[in-house]
Amino acid sequence: MRFLFVVVLILAGTEPARGQKAFVVLSVATIGTAIYDMETTVAALDRCAGCREGNPLIRNFVQDRRLAFTIVTGTAATSVYLSHRLRTQGRKYWWLPLVTSIGLHITAGVYNQQK
Repeated sequence: MRFLFVVVLILAGTEPARGQKAFVVLSVATIGTAIYDMETTVAALDRCAGCREGNPLIRNFVQDRRLAFTIVTGTAATSVYLSHRLRTQGRKYWWLPLVTSIGLHITAGVYNQQK
């Protein structure tokens, strides 16, 4: 996990100073909420015998915890990279992939905790 945070800081260092703090905060939140989502998913699956993963992309990998975390943090890192590219191109809505990912992972994590 430290590797992802180091990558975020390296990407932030290559960007213009304006909005750099927002990029770092949103990037760290994206990775953190992805981890939160995966932790709550694993906990819900351990508690509930009849429960299953709703995401068809991860459903087959959730039994192997390391592989599931690799996939989830990889998708979070992809969102960070996409946002970085949009930001360096001067796009107005560079933050949209990060905020979308944060919202989806928080929603899934809260849903998992209710199971």
